[in-house]
Amino acid sequence: MATSAEDRKLLKATLDNLFRMRDEYMLLDMRSAKPETFKQYNHELYYIGLAISHMNDRLLGSLTQQMSAKLPEFEAATRKVAADLYSLRRTSDVLNAVSSSMSTITSMVNLFKAP
Repeated sequence: MATSAEDRKLLKATLDNLFRMRDEYMLLDMRSAKPETFKQYNHELYYIGLAISHMNDRLLGSLTQQMSAKLPEFEAATRKVAADLYSLRRTSDVLNAVSSSMSTITSMVNLFKAP
């Protein structure tokens, strides 16, 4: 079911048209319609609903397929971010240790400088 961006655009346009068609049907006042006319109206409304459902399924399937195709790339990027965060954490730990050491050295120098 591989669909391109152009196919998805066409599916969306078709879906929009089906929704408009359904909305127009829903505006019809069928309270005084003959039973045969009312039956035909319900029949057509039912099939428009089926078509809407089918187009939604196709569009959702297409989007799911597109996201599935990008999943390995996303997982690789997530692993890289995790590695970068770990590296930053290690760097931060080293800087904190150096800062602490520098503070200790400064305190000792000041201690020995005092008259």
